[in-house]
Amino acid sequence: MEAALLVEKKSLNLSQTFVTEGGATLSSARVAYEDYGNPKGPVILLNHGGISSNHAAGKYSDDDPATGWWNGLIGPGKPFDTEQFRILSINTLGGMYGTCSPLSTNPLTGHRYGPTFPAITLRDQVRFIAAFLDTLGIERLWCMAGPSMGSLHTLTFAAMYPQRLDRAVAVATAARMTASGMAMHHFMMNAFRADPDFQDGWYPPGQTLAAAKLLWQVIRLY
Repeated sequence: MEAALLVEKKSLNLSQTFVTEGGATLSSARVAYEDYGNPKGPVILLNHGGISSNHAAGKYSDDDPATGWWNGLIGPGKPFDTEQFRILSINTLGGMYGTCSPLSTNPLTGHRYGPTFPAITLRDQVRFIAAFLDTLGIERLWCMAGPSMGSLHTLTFAAMYPQRLDRAVAVATAARMTASGMAMHHFMMNAFRADPDFQDGWYPPGQTLAAAKLLWQVIRLY
């Protein structure tokens, strides 16, 4: 049996203040990510799906029951070859797994952002990826890839920063959101709002993640 790649959780603060399209300012915004493979190799950046995490490969310890969501593609001799490439997997802006989000502490208040977190766009998330790369001193990517929402990040990055990307791999994607897709996302939002624990957006942090995972199972059945 193949031994699982052992990885560690990493994070950094953006080197510059991040300003959203709506004009909101996020200072010292935290980015959670993982870093696999050859540190001197060409860089591949992976983007996760909507409610997934940046844990794309391996395990945090030998005792972990499951590997990352693209583990079968990442490793020595695999399509995303860790012997040849440096592979980064980032938790998106607004994500639930360590990046600046409604779960983060607002430095101006000392309390969780919750529903006061600024509205963000997909372009904001892609600009955030570019700021992350700037902080690491990475000017150009050999490839960017991702499924679902991560594929939308990949396509949008290719459109916004063509000079910084050589290849794009977009999985389970489309050029625009369909009516059925919009309906499903509104179903998810309404399901959250109908939960008695929603509290006008002040959802208990652990409950948020549990509810999101349950909704994801419903969507998969759909």
